[in-house]
Amino acid sequence: MSDRVAFMYLGTLVELAPAETMFRGAVHPYTRALLLAIPSVPESGANASCSAARCRARLIRHRHPIRPSLQENEEGTVLNIGILSDLHIDTNNPGCSVSVEDALCEAALAQKIDLLLIGGDISNNSAMTLKTLRYIRERLSIPCLFVPGNHDLWNIHNPERTAWDSYRELQAFEGNLANGVYMINEEWAVVGDIGWYDYSFGADRYTKEEFDRMSLGERTWQDSLFALWDRPTTEVCDYFVQKLDEQLSALRDKKVIVMTHVLPHRYFTVPNAGEVWGYFNAFLGSEQYGKLIESYASSVKLAVCGHVHYRKRQTFGGTLYVCSCLGYTREWSNPGDARTEVAKALSVIELASLEDRSTLNS
Repeated sequence: MSDRVAFMYLGTLVELAPAETMFRGAVHPYTRALLLAIPSVPESGANASCSAARCRARLIRHRHPIRPSLQENEEGTVLNIGILSDLHIDTNNPGCSVSVEDALCEAALAQKIDLLLIGGDISNNSAMTLKTLRYIRERLSIPCLFVPGNHDLWNIHNPERTAWDSYRELQAFEGNLANGVYMINEEWAVVGDIGWYDYSFGADRYTKEEFDRMSLGERTWQDSLFALWDRPTTEVCDYFVQKLDEQLSALRDKKVIVMTHVLPHRYFTVPNAGEVWGYFNAFLGSEQYGKLIESYASSVKLAVCGHVHYRKRQTFGGTLYVCSCLGYTREWSNPGDARTEVAKALSVIELASLEDRSTLNS
């Protein structure tokens, strides 16, 4: 028996994940084809030949799981990647004439997006998030990759559930990077997960015990109420750091896009933080992710994050960091106008441009 399983396609690692996760919700189409090709019961004679033929046919159909536009267009260049996070549809949609998810689909079609990256916080309910992800994928008919956000794990109306319960429920979406690595083609991989925080972005004047309370004055960080793990906060962060480290180590010979919900770099935290955000910046991410990305800088070309409701990008150590959050309608320059705001918030990056770091500073 094996705790972790890796699948290869044409000599390329396409998926690596815990065995239980892989068999419950494989992400890559070729991996799913291999698993589906396993006969359900032993067969012999003529039936065995028919079963083998069906298996071969199923695998052949999945030999090229990425649609042609992901490989090259008429000019021979590679795909357009769309990036957006923090949709908060349950909060935003009631005040909009067009739903956020429909506005996102319209913007993605208009921008000719080939691969959509959604960096979490679609809603405050895992079931709603899962339904929305499936709707977006079906309407766009392109690969949609996702990492959960802290809000997606909230259990406001089901306090008996843990954050792990919501996390595992969301693994039913085949594009959830929590399930494993996604290979765009033989050169490019996408990897990621929600990540978590370890207080490293908080002000030094606060102690770990003060951060553990997740409360300052009359303000409480809501994860402490609705996203309850089975271990201390900093250990949750360490778990996701270690998982990402293992995945990046296996992808050293690839060009990699990393996506986390939480922030990997202090640059994206709330600047000039006074007392309030000097404290609450602690719950926005971890320096560990940035250091990890830096240690794999030769591979990691793009790092995507969300969570903070900013729209910023910057290059550090040859890696482009992009934070493209929609945020709450009250934060929009056009409150209630989802079409306009989503179109503005959606970042579009041509994969080929990631080869040239000098053009990506901002």
